[in-house]
Amino acid sequence: MVITSESIRIEHEVDDHSEVRRLTEELTRTRAECEQYKAEAERVTAVLQNTIARFMADAASFHRDKSELQAAFDTLRAEQSHNLARAAAPVSTQVATPDHNTPPSWWKRWLRLLFSSKRGRGRH
Repeated sequence: MVITSESIRIEHEVDDHSEVRRLTEELTRTRAECEQYKAEAERVTAVLQNTIARFMADAASFHRDKSELQAAFDTLRAEQSHNLARAAAPVSTQVATPDHNTPPSWWKRWLRLLFSSKRGRGRH
């Protein structure tokens, strides 16, 4: 076999064609990996957005519950101060309450908060 410049040129073209095919296959694999990473990133983003939304809802609920409990506590404190003042007053100045069996208003409010609270019921 005689080696000529034409045969060397053809051999280089074959080598170049093999290299192009290899690079094309590698590019195809890389694109597929990128698509997988993109899909995973979108899934993780959706999970994070959902988690953030739930956290914000829980924070708002906590803030509402805290405000209601603070109001109930303030009412209790006011009633306690009133009762202490009444107990310290002379008997002749004390005013009788209409019904001693009626629970104070803070008690009803506290029970309503206790049984309407969403925390601790398995919301995930």
